[in-house]
Amino acid sequence: MMETRETPQSEIDVLVAAMLATDSSHSLRRARRELEAHPRDEAVQGLIRGMRHASHQKAFDRAAKLLAEYGGDEAAEALAREARTQRQYPRLAVRALALCDHPRVVPELLDILEFSTRIKQRRAAAFALARLRAPLAVEPLCKASTMGRKWIGQEAVEALHVMGRPDQIARLVLGEETYAAADRVRVLHAMACAGLCEGFWRRQLFDVKRFLHRESQDARSPVRDQAVAAAEFLTMQSTLLRGLEESRSDTLLRAASGGSESSPDSLLRASELAPGEGRGSRGPSALVAALWSFILGLVGRR
Repeated sequence: MMETRETPQSEIDVLVAAMLATDSSHSLRRARRELEAHPRDEAVQGLIRGMRHASHQKAFDRAAKLLAEYGGDEAAEALAREARTQRQYPRLAVRALALCDHPRVVPELLDILEFSTRIKQRRAAAFALARLRAPLAVEPLCKASTMGRKWIGQEAVEALHVMGRPDQIARLVLGEETYAAADRVRVLHAMACAGLCEGFWRRQLFDVKRFLHRESQDARSPVRDQAVAAAEFLTMQSTLLRGLEESRSDTLLRAASGGSESSPDSLLRASELAPGEGRGSRGPSALVAALWSFILGLVGRR
């Protein structure tokens, strides 16, 4: 039985140190080939150690980018930890995390964008999400852009411009698979509140209803079905969000025998008034008039 030879840890560390210190592209390529010949887990561990102990910016950037190329759970976790805690090279750490092809990258960047207490990390996360064109980042960026100069307001506006035109960003939102129609409409409203403008010569604010109507009528649009569903939800939302009377409209009541000219034999709906009765008799104006008469009566008694 053949015994697998474990590479001494010092050998990996020496190889990684040589990769991070060299200025020659030829030496770097040769060192990378030698590193790829070693087991993947050992190479990842060596790069993590090299990234943590990097003595200058170039060494840290090179180790982080190589680690992002290797990918995997361990590499993504190490890069996310550096992106949160790195004080000397925060932008490089966040940028390297964005280069890693892993499912937890976007959630980590979103968490840094919204909840990090370090302004440099938040700024770097905003631009990293914009370069990734992540639809989940549209709403947090729109909210941050309304903060003005506080925190990352200006950087959030620039990040939205990096993502593309408002119609392009809106199509990204419609194409997000994890969103329901209500979520898409909510994010589109956030874009409208952020003050994004359409057009080049004739600038006009982004309008959710106009965009959904235009997109749902375009047969070549790849997100036409999502636009139709979002437009229907928007119409339903604007229709249902109206004041309702307390009485049910399907309830039939018999007209009172006194105080009304209606026949007691006729049935009326709860939302209807008897013939000859005006809305003003039951409105706030009637109550105000009665209260005013009461006050005048008290004054007259004095």
